[in-house]
Amino acid sequence: VAGSGDLDITATVTDESGIQKLLITVPTKTGNRTFTWEAGKANALVQKVGDNFTVTVDAAQLNEGPVSVVLRGTDTAGNTRYW
Repeated sequence: VAGSGDLDITATVTDESGIQKLLITVPTKTGNRTFTWEAGKANALVQKVGDNFTVTVDAAQLNEGPVSVVLRGTDTAGNTRYW
C-alpha cells in the first residue's frame, strides 16, 4: 500500500450457524490494529452489511507494499477459524 487517505477493507464471512464474533487485524507502521465486531454489540469501527464486514484505515498508517490482513471468526456454535 502506498499513499494516504481512507482505505476500506471488506471481508465476506459466512457460517451456517451465524457469526458471533469477528476480529480483523491490520498491520500498521506502529503495530497491529485489531477491529472487533460482536453480534448484538455496537461498534462504529466495523460496519456489517449482510455477510460483509468493512473497516476503514488511513493508508498513510500502513507499511508500503503488500499488506496481509488476518481474520479470526467465531460462529454461534463456538468454533473459531483464522483466514
